[in-house]
Amino acid sequence: SQALMKGLLSSGAVTPSRIYASSRTEVSLQKLKVFGVNTCLDNLWTVKNSNITVLAVKPITFPKILAEISPAIGPNNVIVSVAAGVTIDSIQNRLPHHAKVVRAMLNTAVQIRDVAICYS
Repeated sequence: SQALMKGLLSSGAVTPSRIYASSRTEVSLQKLKVFGVNTCLDNLWTVKNSNITVLAVKPITFPKILAEISPAIGPNNVIVSVAAGVTIDSIQNRLPHHAKVVRAMLNTAVQIRDVAICYS
Protein backbone atom coordinates (compact mmCIF):
# COMPACT_ATOMS: atom_id res chain seq x y z
CA SER A 1 0.00 0.00 0.00
CA GLN A 2 2.92 2.35 0.59
CA ALA A 3 4.24 1.82 -2.95
CA LEU A 4 0.80 2.54 -4.37
CA MET A 5 0.47 5.66 -2.22
CA LYS A 6 3.88 6.95 -3.35
CA GLY A 7 3.02 6.36 -7.00
CA LEU A 8 -0.37 8.05 -6.80
CA LEU A 9 0.93 11.09 -5.02
CA SER A 10 4.08 11.53 -7.10
CA SER A 11 2.01 11.36 -10.31
CA GLY A 12 0.01 14.41 -9.26
CA ALA A 13 -3.18 12.56 -10.24
CA VAL A 14 -4.53 13.04 -6.74
CA THR A 15 -3.66 15.19 -3.75
CA PRO A 16 -3.21 13.80 -0.22
CA SER A 17 -6.34 15.62 0.94
CA ARG A 18 -8.45 13.51 -1.46
CA ILE A 19 -7.19 10.17 -0.13
CA TYR A 20 -8.78 8.44 2.85
CA ALA A 21 -7.02 5.46 4.38
CA SER A 22 -8.59 3.23 6.97
CA SER A 23 -7.41 0.37 9.06
CA ARG A 24 -8.47 -1.43 12.18
CA THR A 25 -5.29 -0.40 13.99
CA GLU A 26 -3.56 2.92 14.56
CA VAL A 27 -0.19 1.20 14.02
CA SER A 28 -1.08 0.44 10.39
CA LEU A 29 -2.31 3.99 9.82
CA GLN A 30 0.93 5.53 11.12
CA LYS A 31 2.74 4.23 8.01
CA LEU A 32 0.30 6.11 5.78
CA LYS A 33 -0.02 9.32 7.81
CA VAL A 34 3.47 10.35 6.69
CA PHE A 35 2.00 10.94 3.21
CA GLY A 36 -0.41 13.56 4.57
CA VAL A 37 -3.54 11.58 3.74
CA ASN A 38 -6.69 11.46 5.82
CA THR A 39 -6.91 8.43 8.10
CA CYS A 40 -9.54 6.79 10.26
CA LEU A 41 -10.24 3.53 12.03
CA ASP A 42 -13.59 2.90 10.32
CA ASN A 43 -13.48 0.90 7.08
CA LEU A 44 -17.23 1.14 6.56
CA TRP A 45 -17.22 4.95 6.82
CA THR A 46 -14.33 5.15 4.37
CA VAL A 47 -16.13 3.05 1.76
CA LYS A 48 -19.42 4.94 2.23
CA ASN A 49 -17.60 8.20 1.52
CA SER A 50 -15.50 7.05 -1.44
CA ASN A 51 -16.07 6.28 -5.09
CA ILE A 52 -12.96 4.14 -5.52
CA THR A 53 -11.81 1.82 -2.76
CA VAL A 54 -8.45 0.08 -2.97
CA LEU A 55 -8.27 -3.04 -0.83
CA ALA A 56 -4.62 -3.47 0.06
CA VAL A 57 -4.93 -6.18 2.68
CA LYS A 58 -3.61 -9.69 3.12
CA PRO A 59 -5.64 -12.30 1.22
CA ILE A 60 -6.54 -14.12 4.43
CA THR A 61 -8.40 -11.03 5.71
CA PHE A 62 -10.45 -10.52 2.54
CA PRO A 63 -13.60 -12.41 3.63
CA LYS A 64 -13.83 -10.43 6.87
CA ILE A 65 -13.18 -7.06 5.20
CA LEU A 66 -15.66 -7.75 2.39
CA ALA A 67 -18.36 -8.72 4.89
CA GLU A 68 -17.68 -5.50 6.79
CA ILE A 69 -17.81 -3.13 3.80
CA SER A 70 -20.47 -4.90 1.72
CA PRO A 71 -23.39 -2.84 3.10
CA ALA A 72 -21.68 0.37 1.92
CA ILE A 73 -21.11 -0.73 -1.68
CA GLY A 74 -23.38 1.17 -4.04
CA PRO A 75 -23.70 1.11 -7.82
CA ASN A 76 -21.17 3.94 -8.19
CA ASN A 77 -18.44 2.30 -6.12
CA VAL A 78 -15.43 0.65 -7.70
CA ILE A 79 -13.48 -1.88 -5.64
CA VAL A 80 -9.83 -2.38 -6.60
CA SER A 81 -8.02 -5.39 -5.18
CA VAL A 82 -4.23 -5.54 -5.09
CA ALA A 83 -4.09 -8.83 -3.17
CA ALA A 84 -2.29 -11.72 -4.81
CA GLY A 85 -4.36 -14.83 -5.35
CA VAL A 86 -7.76 -13.24 -4.70
CA THR A 87 -9.87 -13.58 -7.83
CA ILE A 88 -12.46 -11.14 -9.09
CA ASP A 89 -15.11 -13.88 -8.80
CA SER A 90 -14.29 -14.53 -5.16
CA ILE A 91 -14.65 -10.81 -4.40
CA GLN A 92 -17.86 -10.36 -6.41
CA ASN A 93 -19.43 -13.37 -4.70
CA ARG A 94 -19.13 -11.57 -1.36
CA LEU A 95 -20.42 -8.18 -2.51
CA PRO A 96 -23.77 -6.88 -3.80
CA HIS A 97 -24.57 -7.98 -7.37
CA HIS A 98 -23.96 -4.48 -8.78
CA ALA A 99 -20.40 -4.25 -7.39
CA LYS A 100 -17.71 -3.22 -9.86
CA VAL A 101 -14.44 -5.01 -9.12
CA VAL A 102 -10.99 -4.48 -10.60
CA ARG A 103 -7.96 -6.58 -9.81
CA ALA A 104 -4.48 -5.07 -10.13
CA MET A 105 -1.15 -6.68 -9.47
CA LEU A 106 1.28 -4.07 -8.22
CA ASN A 107 4.94 -4.05 -7.34
CA THR A 108 7.55 -1.44 -6.53
CA ALA A 109 7.52 -0.22 -10.16
CA VAL A 110 4.28 1.57 -9.32
CA GLN A 111 6.27 3.93 -7.07
CA ILE A 112 8.19 5.31 -10.01
CA ARG A 113 5.18 5.18 -12.33
CA ASP A 114 6.86 2.70 -14.66
CA VAL A 115 4.18 0.05 -14.65
CA ALA A 116 1.19 -1.02 -16.73
CA ILE A 117 -2.04 -2.38 -15.32
CA CYS A 118 -4.34 -4.28 -17.65
CA TYR A 119 -8.10 -4.10 -17.38
CA SER A 120 -10.31 -6.62 -19.09
